[in-house]
Amino acid sequence: MKEIDESVTRLLEFVESKGGIAKVARQIGKSTQLFYNYRNGLSEPTRKVFVSIKEFYPDLDINYIFFGESVSSNERIELFEKKIEELTKDNITLMKSLLKEKGVGFT
Repeated sequence: MKEIDESVTRLLEFVESKGGIAKVARQIGKSTQLFYNYRNGLSEPTRKVFVSIKEFYPDLDINYIFFGESVSSNERIELFEKKIEELTKDNITLMKSLLKEKGVGFT
């Protein structure tokens, strides 16, 4: 089992504060298994999951989730852009790896 990222831990704490995995998953139209996979380090939330949670729970502080602290709006934008860049790079690396495993060339 993979070590759970601190941001995932903070997200799961937020989910628990809103009534737990089953309630939040139902409200945002996702499976409970998705959240159990996060808790068990089997996967990490995607941007779409964060957007779904934020839409249903506007009080979700994305900066706190990602960075462990609340920040000003300008700092928040800068930090969020950096996190998006990181996630994009991670997704590209993952896609290349998956395509390579399937024998599909990728440039």
